Amino acid sequence: MATVPIIISGDDDLREKFDRLQGSILGQKMMSEIGAFAVAMIDSRTSEGKDFRGKPFKGYSPKYKLFRAKFGRPVNKVDFNFFGTMMTALTYKSESKEVQIYFLPTPDERNPKITSPEKAFFLNQKRKFFGLNATDVRKIKAIIEQYIEKAFD
Repeated sequence: MATVPIIISGDDDLREKFDRLQGSILGQKMMSEIGAFAVAMIDSRTSEGKDFRGKPFKGYSPKYKLFRAKFGRPVNKVDFNFFGTMMTALTYKSESKEVQIYFLPTPDERNPKITSPEKAFFLNQKRKFFGLNATDVRKIKAIIEQYIEKAFD
């Protein structure tokens, strides 16, 4: 699971409002929206064959390309989709003060001893897909500001 702290500095009033909002029902909705956004960004980039920075993934090895082709899978763009179990296992859990982004422990179709979180961990070592970039963080800040406006204006 990935938990990223949200730190607001330099604006005591905004920090106080954010802290109060986190304990509320509106804070729960905010964290849920942030979680849904983060999962959508990771999923979208990965399906486009890009890492969390937006850079294309390194291509498949020649041996793995042959393996994929044998099963009728695309070989030109790396997208981590063979059976679809890992990326469909990407989800989030939100509470009023945090959101966790993680993979459900679904078994791999080819090797049921390996689960989606394990597969994701190893894939992320080679191709950094599980993360948020500066643009994502700016959009998350905008979500937070919208909720603060709703709660305190």
